[in-house]
Amino acid sequence: MREIRNMAAGMKDAVAALKKDAASATGEFQSELTRAKTNTEKFKSFTTDLKEANQEVEAFLGETGSNFPTSEASPTPDAHADRNGVTLNKG
Repeated sequence: MREIRNMAAGMKDAVAALKKDAASATGEFQSELTRAKTNTEKFKSFTTDLKEANQEVEAFLGETGSNFPTSEASPTPDAHADRNGVTLNKG
């Protein structure tokens, strides 16, 4: 009978330890889940900021959406580059 009581007491201790570990794991999981939600919100905010910055740059670049010069006539005289692509200012 004593052996059965010892086994029962051991099982009770094991079950109590498992419950304690499960509660701890659940708490840690909830904590990480909260952190993940917070980080997701930060990421969404960053994405919104990035979108606004991109729209500002696009507005700055103009309707063409390009930072290359327009095809309009240039007020500077034509200059021809040498074979290395160097253009000398003759002025």
